[in-house]
Amino acid sequence: MAGETVVAGAAAKAPKVEQAAWPLWKLCLMALPQLGVQVLWCFIGPNSAPYMLHLGMGPALATLNNVAGPITGFFTGPI
Repeated sequence: MAGETVVAGAAAKAPKVEQAAWPLWKLCLMALPQLGVQVLWCFIGPNSAPYMLHLGMGPALATLNNVAGPITGFFTGPI
């Protein structure tokens, strides 16, 4: 301990490690399942309110059912 010199910031200087960038094809491959979900909702979305009305649900509740998905996704998406 005695006689040692400590250089300020010497411990903070770590060697820089470069991370490899992900290629575009890997990013597209990761996004592919979400594309399938989006296409599914494109077909289900417009037809859900008339189907709910056919089942006997009220018009206000059938419309609220269409709004529930995006509101839920807004809160659960960042998780």
